[in-house]
Amino acid sequence: MKKLIILSVLYLVLIFLSFFVFCDPVSVQTAAIVLTGLVIIWYTHETALLREETVRQTELELRPFVLAEIVDSKILVTNYGNGIALNVYIKPIVIDEGLDIVIKFEENIPILKRDESLVMAAETYDRGVSKGDFFLEHLNPDNAVYELKTEIFYENIENKKYSSKITTSSKSKKISGIIVK
Repeated sequence: MKKLIILSVLYLVLIFLSFFVFCDPVSVQTAAIVLTGLVIIWYTHETALLREETVRQTELELRPFVLAEIVDSKILVTNYGNGIALNVYIKPIVIDEGLDIVIKFEENIPILKRDESLVMAAETYDRGVSKGDFFLEHLNPDNAVYELKTEIFYENIENKKYSSKITTSSKSKKISGIIVK
């Protein structure tokens, strides 16, 4: 508000000074039009910045934020964001490449509402042979032996794609952030 008052006073001072610099009324009128044009350009720039911020705020309001955690040997997927998460998918997690131990997630979650949690079926495989939920405890920081990266893919209602990355290691769990694609 102070900025607007200062610019308004400056504008009036410049118009007043133009009466002393220019001798004829046409020159004063031309100076007033030029100054008005500059004000309009500045106002247009400020309006564009305001529009960009409004779009960003709307996007944040629609953005889902999906995380997964292990609870009682089950993968619990929760949407902590404000928007609905669509087509939630967890990329298979490689526990040990050399031993070919992988956690695969059997299903996608088509819709995950705000503050909703669902159990996602997961199965571990050792050299292609199912071991049930035997290795799932590696996703629990209290039992983790390896550093594992869980990547969750999902979309908002406008089909904008996101992914959340969670790194789990011994006694720690770190969210790497949301990536917008």
